[in-house]
Amino acid sequence: MSETLLTLDLGVTTGWAVFQNRELVNYSQTTMLNSDLPLLLAEYNPDIVILEKPVIFRGPLGDDLQKIIALAHYFANGRTVIECEPSDWKPTPAAKSPVPKGTSQHEKDAIRMGLCFIQYWLQGNEERTNVPG
Repeated sequence: MSETLLTLDLGVTTGWAVFQNRELVNYSQTTMLNSDLPLLLAEYNPDIVILEKPVIFRGPLGDDLQKIIALAHYFANGRTVIECEPSDWKPTPAAKSPVPKGTSQHEKDAIRMGLCFIQYWLQGNEERTNVPG
């Protein structure tokens, strides 16, 4: 059975990565999540969507980030959605995995978050993080 995973490093600029059958197939970043996320979901139809929750501050930026989180949940409705924090995956060896050259920090985080999910949560490695779900 085919398995598709979409990871989102949420923020004003959102990095995203798509894995099919546990292999990275595409990645990028966007500042237009409200228009790009529905397209990503339609194109790849992921079984699982992982959202990395950004640190929320008070004020206009915090308000914008709260809207981005709500937007991601709205569009991912009906799929398995897992929220995580940087501390859930960044302490793992996957956080240092090689990524394609020329990737932005947001893209790197989305790719590495997906690799962590695959290596630790799906394959059940002995080393585990405090990942929700």
